[in-house]
Amino acid sequence: MENVNEFTLIDMDLVEIGNMRRQILFSARDIGSYKIDCVKRALLDRNPNAQVQLFKQAFQSVDKRKLASIQVIFGCTDNLDAREAINQFALTHSIVYIDGGSSGFGGQAQLIIPGVTPCFHCLACLFSTEARQIPLCTIRSRPTRPEHCILYASTVLWENIFHSPCDVDDES
Repeated sequence: MENVNEFTLIDMDLVEIGNMRRQILFSARDIGSYKIDCVKRALLDRNPNAQVQLFKQAFQSVDKRKLASIQVIFGCTDNLDAREAINQFALTHSIVYIDGGSSGFGGQAQLIIPGVTPCFHCLACLFSTEARQIPLCTIRSRPTRPEHCILYASTVLWENIFHSPCDVDDES
C-alpha cells in the first residue's frame, strides 16, 4: 500500500462485537466507532502520506461526481443491493471492480474488468439461496425494509421473549 496514496472509503456501519472474529482491522476498543475511521487509521499507520476521503453513508447515496478519480474499486460489502449499485457504477465508468462479500460461513470474490469478464450481476444467479439471505447484522443495526423488521421480530425478538424459535408454519 505504500505505492498507493489516495483512498476513498464508503461505509455507514459501526464496529460491532460480531466483527471481532472475522475482520482483522478492528479491536474491542473500536466497538461503536465507524468502520471506515478504523480502516483510515490502519491505512495511515502503514502509509502516513496517504490521502483518505471518507463517506459515512451508503454507496447508493454518495454523490457519484465525487468518485470521478477512482481507478479501482474494492467492494467489501455483504449487502447485495450495494454490490449491484457498485457493479453498475464500475461498468458505467469502466472501473475495475474487485468484489468480495460473505453470508454466514460462505464467501465470494470476483475480479470484474468491464468488457472483459462477467460482471457481478451476470454471476449473481450463482450465489446460493443462503447468500441471498439478509445478513443478521443488517437486520439488527439498519433495518431499511419491511422484511428486515419482520425477520427481526420473528427471530431475535421472538426468541428473546419466548425462549424458543418462532414456528411460522404452526397453525395452532
